[in-house]
Amino acid sequence: SKLRRLLLKSKMLLKIFNLYKGFSLKFVTYRGNVFNDELNSFLNKYDFDLGVSKLGFKVRDNIISSFKNGLLNDHNAILPLFRGRSVVEFSILHGLSYYSTVHFIDGSIDTGGILKIFDYSKLTGKSMEEIKAHLKESSHERLLSVITGLNNNTNVKRNKFAEGLTYYSIHPFIYKHIINRIN
Repeated sequence: SKLRRLLLKSKMLLKIFNLYKGFSLKFVTYRGNVFNDELNSFLNKYDFDLGVSKLGFKVRDNIISSFKNGLLNDHNAILPLFRGRSVVEFSILHGLSYYSTVHFIDGSIDTGGILKIFDYSKLTGKSMEEIKAHLKESSHERLLSVITGLNNNTNVKRNKFAEGLTYYSIHPFIYKHIINRIN
């Protein structure tokens, strides 16, 4: 959202917002090139406990290892069933409802330990744009829910690779078929 982007760009506004909401999470935003060692150098300057990734590509091990307790991802499908890209569409194609899974990132695509699965079956009957917008807009709520609930006794569910499939970009013909199914 525009407000969220504005808050993240202004340190002063963000501090005021955090005080108002009672947040005490400290974070750093990196705006450089993520495909070279500059990011790794940047991350290693800090003593991060936990990270949240919104990168749209496979994260390298040197980035993952920069976080003592791991790197989180909010994935817009149920893991381990649907890994990769276009997973909302493939969930619909397979007749399943909408889910989001917060999991740890490991060296492979969407295979890290599962922290929590969120059920969004109530979104049935909405357009693809509405579904994706809702999942995107509620990402911060899911992540905060998981992060504030993390402790040494957190139960991390094994993400069984053999139980799912990895999907990539969806063909326009299949996408159109899915759109027709939900409308």
